[in-house]
Amino acid sequence: CCDFSPRAISIIKEDKADDEQRVNAFTCDLTSDDLTQNVPPNSVDVVTLIFCLSAIHPSKMVQVLANIAAVMKEGGKVIMRDYGRYDQSQIKFGKGKMIEENFYARQDGTRAYFFKLDEIRSIAEQAGLAIAPGQPLLGRDDQSGEREKDKGSDHNEEREKMRVDDKEGESTSLYYILRRVQNRKLNLDMYRVWVSAMLEKPGAAEQ
Repeated sequence: CCDFSPRAISIIKEDKADDEQRVNAFTCDLTSDDLTQNVPPNSVDVVTLIFCLSAIHPSKMVQVLANIAAVMKEGGKVIMRDYGRYDQSQIKFGKGKMIEENFYARQDGTRAYFFKLDEIRSIAEQAGLAIAPGQPLLGRDDQSGEREKDKGSDHNEEREKMRVDDKEGESTSLYYILRRVQNRKLNLDMYRVWVSAMLEKPGAAEQ
């Protein structure tokens, strides 16, 4: 279990339920630290990256996944979920918050990148990982039935195109999650777009 924040790791270690024999919690900057200094190479079955890769500068994303791949067993999996292009939170960012194309800075200093599926595939392949075959394991959520369009939004056309182009999700574990979240109390609709993927470390014969 690793995190960039020392505070987050200290919370885990302070938990009385934390078993140091089973949980190795440590601070790590995946963009510069060698993960194998804390985790033996080729030893990990499953890695979870939940809204993690988007916080990293695009120029270092391949490096981060390669760092993770080094500690994974052959056939090991990376399960990830992150922000997709034209998510409501991207649309809400002002122009002054953009660091570069599709990459933004929040008020608290954290950052967020908004992905398309082909970007995830490209980053994974450059890091020596592949998109795992098979049906999606995390569920496509609001992928069936009628969807009310985001009234007044300039991005309906792009979102509809993403739904049409999302053919990979029918047979692989790389796909979009498109969801309309309603706040009835405030009478607000939020149109969320996430990417979900399961990456795999190929065996020696597959590389």
